[in-house]
Amino acid sequence: MIVSMTGFGRAEGELNGRVYQVEVKSVNSRFLELILRLPKSLEPLEINLRNFIKKYFSRGKVSVSISIVNGSEDNGQQMLDPEKLKFYVDILKQLRKKINSKERIKLDHILKFEDVITFDQKEEMNDDKEEFIYEVVRDALENLNAMKKQEGEFLKTDILQRIESIRSESKTIFGMYSDNYNFQKEKLINKVNTIIKDPSKIDDKRIEFEIAMLSEKFDITEEITRIESHVQYFIDHVNSPEHSGRRLNFLIQELNREANTIASKSGDAIISQKVTFIKEELEKIREQVQNIE
Repeated sequence: MIVSMTGFGRAEGELNGRVYQVEVKSVNSRFLELILRLPKSLEPLEINLRNFIKKYFSRGKVSVSISIVNGSEDNGQQMLDPEKLKFYVDILKQLRKKINSKERIKLDHILKFEDVITFDQKEEMNDDKEEFIYEVVRDALENLNAMKKQEGEFLKTDILQRIESIRSESKTIFGMYSDNYNFQKEKLINKVNTIIKDPSKIDDKRIEFEIAMLSEKFDITEEITRIESHVQYFIDHVNSPEHSGRRLNFLIQELNREANTIASKSGDAIISQKVTFIKEELEKIREQVQNIE
């Protein structure tokens, strides 16, 4: 299944006069990395929410933000934490002394530390609130996945077109190689006949052996066969219901290796040009695959 790692989802819901808003963003990443931002009132749910969100992804850098867009976050009384206030003031004094600054410590400096002022929470977490939060998060994740699947369809169309062009070029290369092989064989025989004026002294079996050894050195049949196998395997995984980004990336590496081998074996300029085209298409596919989950 081709699913893009890039997407955005949003959802919101109202509970007890407060509107909770959830935004989810995802971008490319080799592994799964989850960043979760919560208001203080929802921090007790953090571990369970993380496990819940991770079920929707196999890899990618995912950022989930839950905020309360109206009403007080905890609907509680604001309180000053004197111990933290003293702690931060002492830090600021040490910093001022360290950098030899004469600037006075101001209220603005202290308020940069958000946990100096806390809330005396009045509303406890309960099953109804927890289920409500999960429902809003689920809606945002579903919206994100819808966007990722839509983007994945565009990627799939482009990738399949390019992989078919690689298959077509590899067949053309093999046809050119076969014609070139017969030409080189005849050319070698004529060269030997020119060097040895008396044909009776020619060891036909020895010539055939040398030709066979030479053809084995430059034979690209095995590489072409593997390219066809890799291409078909690639297409199968593109159409598979499973997430296949990592497998596709591996197959691109294998295809690129076979193309390099053909280029090193071939002494034909036109074949070399066609191999260059294949490698260019592989690079474009590789760039697309980096965005597939």
